[in-house]
Amino acid sequence: MRKPRIAISPQAYKALKVWAALEDKDPGDMAGDVILAHMPPKVREALAPLDTTCKPVGKATVCEVTRPKQLAKDAAGIARIKELWEAGKNMAEIAKEIDRPRATTQSQIKRMIEKGELASQRT
Repeated sequence: MRKPRIAISPQAYKALKVWAALEDKDPGDMAGDVILAHMPPKVREALAPLDTTCKPVGKATVCEVTRPKQLAKDAAGIARIKELWEAGKNMAEIAKEIDRPRATTQSQIKRMIEKGELASQRT
């Protein structure tokens, strides 16, 4: 996997290279380890819904973030939409509840209504 590039000050880069050498790591891996070890709880919460796979590679840990399954192919997501729709939730509330973009959720609900999988109007 290709590593993204970031710009840091020459002084920070020099410190990173020394620190990485002392830890016998690549500077890029060292930077990643430091960031992951010191990220605030809000960042961890924001990343939690994403599918993350981490594996050790040498002395570093490499994590890959993958996209969630397409909503139309997510049986659990579709079942949850039906459940929430029948409970009287609106499209925005459902999107928030299933942690998907509102536009994606709205499109899916509209397709389900067109197919007759959801009632078009609720009482």
